[in-house]
Amino acid sequence: MQRGDNTLLITGGTRSIGRGRAERFHALGNRAIITARRQELLDDMATAHSGMIRIRADLRDAQSRAALYAQLPTITPSVNLLINNAGFESLLPGSTDFAVSRDIIKTNILSVLELRSRRAASSGISAHGSCGCSRSATLPHE
Repeated sequence: MQRGDNTLLITGGTRSIGRGRAERFHALGNRAIITARRQELLDDMATAHSGMIRIRADLRDAQSRAALYAQLPTITPSVNLLINNAGFESLLPGSTDFAVSRDIIKTNILSVLELRSRRAASSGISAHGSCGCSRSATLPHE
């Protein structure tokens, strides 16, 4: 991957590691498309970083993921780097909250698999050339 002139889709791009990555790649001359659940955080990023593209998406929700996939081709012909920061880990040893477990699986695993499998031109994820994928994670804490 070249240093600049890339198109990146950065999920969870408004906080913590995702925000840092979005800001850094954008500063290097890349086209950053960020997603997040909270519109106000997306708006803050757009205000702070002119030209950064933002899409509100909740990766736990199948309809929201589908809307994201449908919207990508209207924004860019291809994405050559997917950086998946959206995700969480809140289960502590001994937890039996299966609703939380399902949300973790949808956000941390299913959304990444879907984005990677939708590399066809219709989804805006590069179907040819190089398309990298990076996944960040945070550890749970009590």
